[in-house]
Amino acid sequence: MTKYGLLIDLELCTGCKVCMTVCKGNHNIPYGEYKGREYYRIWPDEKEMGSYPYVIRNMTPLLCMQCANAPCVKACPIPGALNQREDGIIEVNQSLCDGCQKCLTACPYGALYFRQDKGVVDKCDLCVENIAEGSIPECVKACPTGALLFGDIEDSTSNISKMIHEKEAMPRNPEFNTDPAVFYTSHVTRLRGTVIDAESSQVITRADITLESKDAPSIYLRTDINGIFFAWNSRNNTRYSIEVKATGYHTYLDEITVAGEYRDIGLLKLNQNE
Repeated sequence: MTKYGLLIDLELCTGCKVCMTVCKGNHNIPYGEYKGREYYRIWPDEKEMGSYPYVIRNMTPLLCMQCANAPCVKACPIPGALNQREDGIIEVNQSLCDGCQKCLTACPYGALYFRQDKGVVDKCDLCVENIAEGSIPECVKACPTGALLFGDIEDSTSNISKMIHEKEAMPRNPEFNTDPAVFYTSHVTRLRGTVIDAESSQVITRADITLESKDAPSIYLRTDINGIFFAWNSRNNTRYSIEVKATGYHTYLDEITVAGEYRDIGLLKLNQNE
């Protein structure tokens, strides 16, 4: 049986928010907020990391997870107001919704919001009107980097199923036991380090750094005027060999494992040639 879902590839997401803008426009979602929850079907979870001058901001698009075991549907007191279709998509029947907001409280992902202008709840339904016409959700159409992928997650031969397996994508908060149909990859890891003279502790500028792994593309960097190198796009949970070369110094060799969204490997000390 068909079960529609999304893969959100956070390695490709740039945080441009086009998905949110397009969704808001296509579904006539008003501006403003109600009780601190802005009117969006898809919205950003933003996290700032690092320190000047290498501060980065990772964004994770959040939306209804189209849970197979959906707490919102169970909490709704009106039959059919929250309808779970055979393809797994949960849609709001706004003609039946009385605005009691019990579903908002029940959802552990905070995926529903209350439209004060209509007195009903609203949320992402993966653009069911598009699916009925054989098309795909508007956010998927609009994503400029291909970070959003839509398809049948029950079909092992589908592109989305293959990519979920290949990228080891996982649903958010599996401990909620809601069986979500939206999967996420890990963010890329940003890697920072500083190259210094082992004897004087002076920073070394224009040192060449090479990061190589059998599981990821090679990365080539050079230290700046502060002796800092910064990799913006290293692969998460990956082991790299690192080589540092600088004129007048012995080559520095080591192995590191990058994990998480940001890692500072600290000071790399180079010894001068004799």
